[in-house]
Amino acid sequence: MPGSPAATIRYTWTLIFLENAFYGGFFVLYTISSLLLYQRRKFLLNQARYGHGNGLDSADKERLQTMRFWEITGGIMFALVTAHWMLTYILYLGEPPDMSARMIVFAKVLLSEATLVVGDLVIIHRLWIVGNKSKLLIAFPLFAMVSFFVFAIPLSWEYYLVYSRKPLSWILRQPVWLMGVVASTLSVNVYCTVLMSWKIWRANRGARRYGGGQLTHVIVILVESAALYSFWMATVLGLLIARHPFYIDSYDIATELYGLCTMLISVRVGLGWATGDAERTMQSNMQRVSSWRPATLPPIAEAGKKSEDDSSMAV
Repeated sequence: MPGSPAATIRYTWTLIFLENAFYGGFFVLYTISSLLLYQRRKFLLNQARYGHGNGLDSADKERLQTMRFWEITGGIMFALVTAHWMLTYILYLGEPPDMSARMIVFAKVLLSEATLVVGDLVIIHRLWIVGNKSKLLIAFPLFAMVSFFVFAIPLSWEYYLVYSRKPLSWILRQPVWLMGVVASTLSVNVYCTVLMSWKIWRANRGARRYGGGQLTHVIVILVESAALYSFWMATVLGLLIARHPFYIDSYDIATELYGLCTMLISVRVGLGWATGDAERTMQSNMQRVSSWRPATLPPIAEAGKKSEDDSSMAV
């Protein structure tokens, strides 16, 4: 039976397994992303120092700014998601006292909300960049972020009241607040992903006329990462509408999942940079090899010519 102790234990361990799986994927992707960004930064700086000798151009400076953005975002995400994951272990495996358990749950809610805010701000920022910094384009997601705070603040306050054991019946509307939070972050993801994909598709279509058009993989990256997170949040929203008792834990796992999706984009971007750097390095080396001539060739030729003259004179 769903409400039996055995079913509850199985469900708890299933949640712990899913959270560990999502966090493990997030940790691996964060490590790979950090290494790729470091490699890319080192490549650009070495190229500016030992390459053409003209320093960093405007395009390289913009790439460095983008890398700094992903490094800061990744560091914040890593701190929030790791703290959330550690609190889950303390809560389920450490068996803390009742008051400590309430405080841990309250802290986990704050970490979840902070992770969703950072993730939503990242995708809004990317839409702002792709949309040529159009303020009108990001008006709706910013409004959705305002609605997120409108629902997230009373949700956090409700958990604080439960933690402090001062419940007020008129404010305890957890499903309502949580439904608003989930709907807000889901709308931000869907809106930004659709618009970014559309703009990139239009740019890709226009570039094909001039022999370009290599941006399809970018659309795939955005759709893959957004589809995973959107599907999970849509599931949480369905559980909320159905008043299923497991909607709280499903929402809790979304923290690790959102970190994983954000790092998925970062890794794909880093891999694209690394591939481009490798291709440019290979082309540069091929050009050097094709234009290389041995420095000792003229003397050898001269010596050969001289020996022929000597031999002819000897004859």
